[in-house]
Order: sequence, then C-alpha cells, then structure tokens
Amino acid sequence: MNDFAAAEDGKYLLKNEKYEVLDNIKSSVPWLIKTFCKDRLIKKLGFEDIDMSDLYFPSYAFQYISPGGNSSMSCSITLNVKNLNKLVIYMSDLIKFKNSVAGQRALMTSKLREKIKERDNYICQECSISALTTRNLLLEIDHIIPVSKGGLSSEDNLQTLCWKCNRTKGAKTTGVYA
Repeated sequence: MNDFAAAEDGKYLLKNEKYEVLDNIKSSVPWLIKTFCKDRLIKKLGFEDIDMSDLYFPSYAFQYISPGGNSSMSCSITLNVKNLNKLVIYMSDLIKFKNSVAGQRALMTSKLREKIKERDNYICQECSISALTTRNLLLEIDHIIPVSKGGLSSEDNLQTLCWKCNRTKGAKTTGVYA
C-alpha cells in the first residue's frame, strides 16, 4: 500500500516539477514560441508526455455466468490508491466485526454446533452425562474461554456441556466453577 501511495505522490511531484520549470522560464521565452510551439518547447526541454494514470496499478476482471448460461455479469476493478484505501477500510471493519462479541456469536452456526457435539460424542465435558443414555438431555455448545474475555468461536475453544453445567459455568473459564 505504501509503495502505491509513494508512486502516486511521485507522479504528482513530477507534474508539479514540470510546471514549475515552465513557469520559471516563461519570461525568457518569446510569446510566439510559448503560444504556437509549446509542445515542441516542452520536448526540447526534455519533458516527455507519459500517461501514468493507471500504468502501475493491476486491474482485475470478474465475470459471472449463470449455471444455465442465460445471464452473465462482469466488472473490472483497478487497484489504485483510492480503491486500495477502500479495501483496507472494508477489511479493517470486517476484522473488527469478526473479533467483536457479535461477530464471534455470528460464527456459531448450527453446522458448527453439531460438529462439536459429534466430536464430543454427545457427552457433557464437565459432568460426563450423555445424550445417548439420558432422554431429553439439552446439550449446549460452550466457549471454553468466554467470548466476553476474548475467546473465539473456533473448534479448539468450543466444548459440549449440558444445560446445567453451562449455566453454572457462565462467563468463567474451564475449571474455575468445578
């Protein structure tokens, strides 16, 4: 990102330098030459017209075609400084949400809950009561390190607890409530 910003700044500095040189020699160049041969004068001074608008910025094209081939959509994005800044802000907001309590709770999908219960063999990891032997047992998924204390909704931080053990544990960490 810094390289792109530096290149963008360099582009403007070069343009400003050119206009500053032209402004400094304005009084010593005859009016006719400035008016009718300005482009030739600029070339003679060693300035070349280089289009640096998006020269060094990568461009990406995205295309979607529906499975049936009936509709399609495409767009291209140039990763210039403006778009990169927007991307950085978007990613920053996404990371802030993901690390927030609401973001972590949003990651707790029913598929993840079922995977954790299956991994733990439908057994409460605290009191060892099993859903296979106890009828109507309510098993819940618990954050070992609570989300309120920075815990993540990752498989290694999740465990299966019965509703009673989960209520007893609350926002404490494992082993504290035993």
